[in-house]
Amino acid sequence: MALIGLGRQLRDASNPFQLTDFEFIRLFRAERETARYLVNRIQGQLLPSRSDGLTPQMKVLITLRFLGFGSYQRVIGQGFYISVSQPTVSRCIRLICDERFNVNANFPGSVHDQFIFNASQVKQEMRRLHRDRIGKYFLLGDSGYALDKYMLIPVLNALLDTAEERYTRRHSQ
Repeated sequence: MALIGLGRQLRDASNPFQLTDFEFIRLFRAERETARYLVNRIQGQLLPSRSDGLTPQMKVLITLRFLGFGSYQRVIGQGFYISVSQPTVSRCIRLICDERFNVNANFPGSVHDQFIFNASQVKQEMRRLHRDRIGKYFLLGDSGYALDKYMLIPVLNALLDTAEERYTRRHSQ
């Protein structure tokens, strides 16, 4: 067990769920309850393996950290709570995402997100949900995405103190 001093407080570094709400969201871009829900939902399929020794909880958190920041270097280089190799991060992502999420890794990093989205099943499914009026589903995209009935993007050059400016500020957090 590794103990880490933060201010006047000692904490078990092997349990990120002991972080404050603010620290947890900052590291994983998800609320603690959301992460626990994901762990509970899929932990039966993620037994600890001898090769990496990671618990299902840590595999989910490693994946959330990567998805939240989109960088291996941030996952392995900045976190004292999760110190693992890049191949381990890749294995966790594959384990968590394969057959659970629509993750398309067929395009190199230089391909624009909108191009990948246009070729994805997610776009077709969003169109179907909207067309058939099945619930109210929306995606949050950055300014690089095209505006669509289901794609919410920031309002560029919104005037100060307007609804558009407040929306864009909240959207960008």
